[in-house]
Formats: sequence, C-alpha cells, structure tokens
Amino acid sequence: FAFEPSGLEESLSELNRRGITSGERRPLIAVGPDGAMNTLWTNVTLRQFSDADNPANATLHIFLSEYNPSYVNVEERRSRLRKQLVERSGGPLGVLEVKEVIIGATELQLARRLWQRLLDPARSATSNTWQVGNGPAIHLVSAAENGIQTIVIRVASLDRAKTFLRDKQLLGAESDGQAAIDPSKVGGLDIRLVGK
Repeated sequence: FAFEPSGLEESLSELNRRGITSGERRPLIAVGPDGAMNTLWTNVTLRQFSDADNPANATLHIFLSEYNPSYVNVEERRSRLRKQLVERSGGPLGVLEVKEVIIGATELQLARRLWQRLLDPARSATSNTWQVGNGPAIHLVSAAENGIQTIVIRVASLDRAKTFLRDKQLLGAESDGQAAIDPSKVGGLDIRLVGK
C-alpha cells in the first residue's frame, strides 16, 4: 500500500518528528527515457505499519513512493489514466474509483492512534475511517492479523458489474448493495463492488 509523499525528504523529516520510523531508501535504478542510468523512483517502508522492510517478505507493506520527475510526471500520468478510464466507461465492470481500503488491525485502538499520527491533519470521519485527499478512504477494523482486508471499488452500475462477473464465472458473494469478486479467482483478495 503506497502513499505518494508531497516531497520524500520533507515527508520523512515530518514523520520522524511525529515518531514514525522508516526503513532505508530503496531506489529503483534503471535506464531512463534519456538512455542514461537514473533513479526512476524511491520507496521507503513505514516500519510501524509494515511487518518487514522488504516487500518480498511482508504480508503487510506500507510505504512512501516518490517518482523521479524526469521519469514520469505523476500529475500528467494521473490525468491521462483518469481520462482513459472515463473514455472506456470504466471497462467491463464500469469502475469509477477505488472507494475504500479496509485494513485489519490486531490492536485496533493502538492502530487508530498510529494512523492518526500518520495522516494528521486529516481527521477521522468516523472513529476509524479517514478520507485523505482524493484517494480512497482508509478504514481500520479489528482483525485476527494485521493486513489489508478488503478493497472496495465503486462502479457505475452494480447490476452491469454483476452480469459481467457472472458471465465470466467471477462472481462471488452478493449482499444488499454490493457484490464480491470470487476470492478464489483473484489470489484470495476480498474485492467488493458497490454502486454509485
């Protein structure tokens, strides 16, 4: 689960001030668009939110990710991808946006205080849900283990999405106002679709 910092150095300094520890910088160095070896992006693990610094060893990995502007202009790319999503009417599911990421916590109150420290000045809309910028809401729930529990995706028409999933044998459980993609078909992920 990646957060885009407003500036990596400034963000790390501020997080350190808040008592949030981070791992080592992990730059991805490769041949850039100009043909030279460049840092394309840099990731930094948020240690109190992750169970390992190395994402390959983690079941929950939350990190900051900053792209090198010579590699990609994030705002232009976001605008281009949003335009493509609209032009394609959200694809066969009619996807409008990722609405919410539900994260399980073994110690809910401790996790809530830690997430509030991370997300300040954003305030929790409910006792355990934050809306940060124009991204998905982050919702904490009590769970047997720490980790992402569910991804909630808002679609233009839940009936249309269910028809597509049913036709492709991907439809999981249905309940009032939502439908799940069959977790056995998507690596055990709990992905739920909700209408407008």
